[in-house]
Amino acid sequence: MVERSTDASLKAGRDAIARHAWEDAFDLLSAADASETLEAGDLERLGEAAFWIGRVPDCIRFRERSAAEYTKAGNCRGAARVALALVVNHFWQRSFAVGAGWFAKAQRLLEEEAESPEHGELANLRTHMLIAAGDLDGALKSARNAFEIGRRFGDPDLQAHGLSKQGSILIRKGEVAEGMALIDESMASAVGGELGPVATAEIYCTTISACHRIGDYRRAAEWTEAAEECAVRPGMADYPGDCRAHRVGILRMHGTWTEAESEAEEAARVEGGESSHVGMALYEVGEIRLRRGELIAAEEVFLRAEEMGKAPQPGLSLLRLAQGKVEAASSSIAGALAEESWDRLARARLLPAAVEIAIAAGDVPAARVAADELQGIAESYGTAAFEAACRCAQGAILLAEGDATEAAARLRNGCRLWKEVEAPYEVARARIALAEALRARGDVDGSATEARAALSAFERLGTLPDVQRASQLLEDTEKASSARAAPNRRIVRTFMFTDIVRSTNLVEAIGDDAWADLLRWHDQALRSQFTAHGGEEVDHAGDGFFVAFADVESGIACAVAIQRALADHRQTHGFSLPVRIGLHASEATIQGSGYQGQGVHRAARIGALANGGEILVSQETLAAAAAVFDTSPPRSVSFKGISEPAVVVGVLWQ
Repeated sequence: MVERSTDASLKAGRDAIARHAWEDAFDLLSAADASETLEAGDLERLGEAAFWIGRVPDCIRFRERSAAEYTKAGNCRGAARVALALVVNHFWQRSFAVGAGWFAKAQRLLEEEAESPEHGELANLRTHMLIAAGDLDGALKSARNAFEIGRRFGDPDLQAHGLSKQGSILIRKGEVAEGMALIDESMASAVGGELGPVATAEIYCTTISACHRIGDYRRAAEWTEAAEECAVRPGMADYPGDCRAHRVGILRMHGTWTEAESEAEEAARVEGGESSHVGMALYEVGEIRLRRGELIAAEEVFLRAEEMGKAPQPGLSLLRLAQGKVEAASSSIAGALAEESWDRLARARLLPAAVEIAIAAGDVPAARVAADELQGIAESYGTAAFEAACRCAQGAILLAEGDATEAAARLRNGCRLWKEVEAPYEVARARIALAEALRARGDVDGSATEARAALSAFERLGTLPDVQRASQLLEDTEKASSARAAPNRRIVRTFMFTDIVRSTNLVEAIGDDAWADLLRWHDQALRSQFTAHGGEEVDHAGDGFFVAFADVESGIACAVAIQRALADHRQTHGFSLPVRIGLHASEATIQGSGYQGQGVHRAARIGALANGGEILVSQETLAAAAAVFDTSPPRSVSFKGISEPAVVVGVLWQ
């Protein structure tokens, strides 16, 4: 009877493994193991089940028993395969000597064996170790070897690992386009369901890690969305701690801080998760708390991250600066840079903080050295995030040197690039620096506009120190503006008019209550984009907005963002309001809190000409933009009450 029960548990446990029902598999195989000693293959399966449910000590114990049974049976490939899994287990626990021992054992077991997929797994792990040692050429050779073995044996997991690792190494070597192409290819296999659960999760982690290192947060978001759609398959959602830890940094950059903290807590909660990845997640939480002004809590989390093997930089250095300990901050960031002497991508994350700290210490030459190095890295890698950080660092240095005009130009460029990255906190930081530069050169109105936009973003994010800084700057700027104000002042602005097309018909179709809810959503969606792009809401009448922008690029970028947000909502929910938008840049007269002049009327008329989902811009306005936008062919139009015709183009935003 006992034997029959054991056989049933074994069969059911194996079936559960095949279905990736890890909890069931662990319980069933554990019950069978309690009745009699399992053979090597079932012990290996039991170790795998323990891994997926986060019971790493049990996983290690069962895998050690499995390796011993395989060795006893003379199955060197099986013993090597389990030994390589144990290498990962021990490296995760930062038991590097133990992990190295199992790697050496696996290597010896395979020495006399004919080439097999296990040799590919050995090459894959060797690639990891060579990357950690800084031997990128050796790592690239090893990754290519893993891919070739996978291809010879028709092993999709090995092939995907080989491509992914090659891509990651090429990125480190500065060959970003070639590297990301390989990573994208491997990730397509992962989300396409071609790989096993472990390979699926590890490819995703490599992808998000690579995106995070080069600041390609848009690509990370796209792959994360694709991964979430297939997360019903094990691999993406179930991998212990690892994938969540990588996502935390992406969420933090995108300003979704509450979700980032939840992900970090979940990554840290999983029993036996890789300590370095838990440290990564905790570090990102420290960054969030630092920005909120929670300095004691931030320091506590940074130190916990360090205990988990994650160097808490540049956060800890910036924390010291926030505490007023400038000398300690300088020493801390210098030490962090010294530890990352060869890794340019790691240095790129540290250099903006080095610039900020050096300026605070009054050491502008040192800030210039750091900014020059950052510029070299930005030119080599060509990603928007690196370029944005570089422009903002240069702007801060120029402002410290007294060149407010050139500082404003660099900072405006940095702000635009951070918008492309979709990093709201960094956009707001660039805006407040731009506001300071504009005020220094005498443009108090432009300064107030930027400070107001930054303040709104800081308030939404809950960053108290930044809110205080922006509020003070705005108050000082508005006082200066009032002191210098004269009646009927003239100023150049880019004016935007938005309007819902056929709103009367919509009200009749859905009723007053539903219309009120929909209009409330519309107003909130558009206002969030006005804030993100530095728009000044001048008037809101019915279902339309009148908004002013300090520059043409911000106005057009805001219009594009609005139409894309509406299109996304339409795709996700099946419906959104058709909005038309018109823009025109012109000099106008300031009267009270509004603007008057023919340019305002021209912008309103251009908006009225647009169709739902269309953005119309006067050709002269588009010509003044520093950025390049795709447009429809120009056409000439006339306006009632305005003698001069205008040439308008449609901005192609899809």
